[in-house]
Amino acid sequence: TDTNSWMVSMMLLAEGPLNGAVQVALIPTGAIAQAQRIADQLLQALQRSDPAAQVLLTTDLSVARQCNVQLLLGAPGSARREDLQRLNQNLQLQGKPVAGLLIIDHAA
Repeated sequence: TDTNSWMVSMMLLAEGPLNGAVQVALIPTGAIAQAQRIADQLLQALQRSDPAAQVLLTTDLSVARQCNVQLLLGAPGSARREDLQRLNQNLQLQGKPVAGLLIIDHAA
């Protein structure tokens, strides 16, 4: 996927499910090389409607829970089943809902 189609996807997120969110926690489910680039693109999209918007790329759920919205970021093969089960348990303990799961292709 090229940069333009990624920006379209980020704009759709920003104008849809993330509309009005000032702080978004982007939580990678494993080692994802493009995570920072995706966080930057999401930030650009959110700041079009609110210049104060922030995107925090973190795996620390105690930090992520302070944000308005939590969004998981996944990629094929980026996490093992055990890692995902542990993340799910920790998210349940944290008690704050996750807005969704953004899955990217490694080729993106």
